Amino acid sequence: KAAAIPVRDLLREAGITLSHYGPGTHRTSCPKCLGGSDKEKSLSVTINADGEFVYNCFRGSCGFNGGSGKPLSGSAARPNSANNKTLMPLRGKESETYTVPKPSFLPVVPPQVVQFFAKRGIMKETLDKARVQAEMAHCPQKGHKALSVAFPYYENGQLVNIKYRLPGEKVFWQAKGAKKILYGLDDIANESTIIIVEGECDKLALLQAGYTNCVSVPDGAPSKVSETGVPEDPDQDKKFSYIWNCRAQLDHASKILIGTDSDGPGQALGEELARRLGKERCWQIKWPEGCKDANDTLQQHGPQGMKAVLESPEAFPIRGLFDFKMFQDDILNYYGLKDADERRGVSTGWKTVDEYYRVVPGELTIVTGVPNSGKSEWIDALLYNISSQSGWCFALCSMEKKVREHARQLLEKHTGKPFFDAPYARGEKRMSQEDVEAG
Repeated sequence: KAAAIPVRDLLREAGITLSHYGPGTHRTSCPKCLGGSDKEKSLSVTINADGEFVYNCFRGSCGFNGGSGKPLSGSAARPNSANNKTLMPLRGKESETYTVPKPSFLPVVPPQVVQFFAKRGIMKETLDKARVQAEMAHCPQKGHKALSVAFPYYENGQLVNIKYRLPGEKVFWQAKGAKKILYGLDDIANESTIIIVEGECDKLALLQAGYTNCVSVPDGAPSKVSETGVPEDPDQDKKFSYIWNCRAQLDHASKILIGTDSDGPGQALGEELARRLGKERCWQIKWPEGCKDANDTLQQHGPQGMKAVLESPEAFPIRGLFDFKMFQDDILNYYGLKDADERRGVSTGWKTVDEYYRVVPGELTIVTGVPNSGKSEWIDALLYNISSQSGWCFALCSMEKKVREHARQLLEKHTGKPFFDAPYARGEKRMSQEDVEAG
């Protein structure tokens, strides 16, 4: 049977990029007309649960349309063969060749392996359901054969990789040259909601709690989030090749719960996964206090505790979107203000003005008026009043005045005396040099 071609690849061959590729109707920019002068999202893309899709631009002057070759259920829409070429999967290079593991699993999982998982709250029935095995495998780190837990990685029912670990130590390795995919990949086929965790034992812990729609990453977490972002070419994204290898299954999901470890590397892994999967469909699982991961949660809180955590995920942070909890300190400080005047900001120094306007930290004030109406003089007076009465300091940027002239005006407000013996002084004695130096 021919391998399924990911919807993502087919649509990208037609120049169409979506935020995610799960079932439903999506609106995006048309690659042909680019939405016209209004840049509207005029292209409608409908994807069926079985992977069939059609697309159509609703701008009358465009007519861009096509699809996967046959109509969607309940729809007579069919690609226009006269206007569209046959869609083919992207092929930047020849498909990679992987080594298929040839294990020698033990006929029965030994008691010490069963006991290892039992201490983690994972029972024998769960091991059988996940097809966990044991093998006397060569351990590269030890340099000899040792009894090892074997986690088989299946894709469409076919064994493609095996990850091993020693039951008594945190020693891991994988079958050499095998394809990197997510552990438990077949369990998320056609699932609209999936869970991604950091280790095989976390996947088994969720299975023990009754959640089958879960996968684990095959490799460890990075020490920190990459500063260079996601490579544009998936072939260059070697560390996360398992995401691209599983994109056909992942694209089907409309909601992805990311339950990586609560430590620094685990949180970095969660960020890297969300970058590649699309943060708009990713949610964070927050493990309970004192629990690092799903397995800890199962051991300390049981299946009900696991259920409570999974039912209250948090939306993945997206730049420009905020949660009220992010402003908790500011809200509490606001609550702690003593009176109405304090909540309204500080006085301008003029009681009649205070009835209509007071200066509040964090707010932007724009003063407008016709030329030569005294805007700058009024603002200087306002700054002086607030500085003298409330102790505020200010930074000034004046595009019109020289520094010495601005200083003169501020000194006159500070001393209440004229800077020069000039007509505007109206006979009042000018300020002394000591006044200038003190000011």
